Amino acid sequence: MRSFYQIMTVICCVLLFLIGLVGFLVGLNVGWINAAWGTFTWGTPVFTQQIFSLILMLLPLLAFEVYLICRERERTIHVESEQGMIMISESAIVEFIRKVAKEIQAVMDVSAKIRNSPNGAVVRIRVKVKAIERLPDIHKEVRSRVEEGLRNVLGIDQIADVRVLISDIKIESGKPAPPVDINTKDE
Repeated sequence: MRSFYQIMTVICCVLLFLIGLVGFLVGLNVGWINAAWGTFTWGTPVFTQQIFSLILMLLPLLAFEVYLICRERERTIHVESEQGMIMISESAIVEFIRKVAKEIQAVMDVSAKIRNSPNGAVVRIRVKVKAIERLPDIHKEVRSRVEEGLRNVLGIDQIADVRVLISDIKIESGKPAPPVDINTKDE
């Protein structure tokens, strides 16, 4: 339903702009005709029509700009609870994800994005890690802790997807690499 209102807002702004543009062009055309005959003056109805048309053109542009600013502020994830609908801002959830992931010893830096989808929340996490554990283990731990935190702490039960991208790996100099078991047999 929210996207319906967004589409209608955009359509109304475009229509108001077009109405103002047409009025301005008609007034401008009439103004040129009057100017050619030497009767165009600043107080004529044609000039007033042009000013009014300019205002009609600028108001929807201003309204659309305000709409875009407000839309950025309203990004939330909606969570159903026993007490009703809870809205949590996406920025608060991203900060929560960052804190949860940084609790893992191997994680140095985290960035995250979250968005709503029809199937639930979609989470994208980028981590920079220290190679003190196996990367698949770090990946699994980040993913499971974030999912667990979203479900248990924030109450977001509908999670469509959590993807973790290891974007940088730091190997600390002077420290040995994690042990690798070379005695395992392939079966």
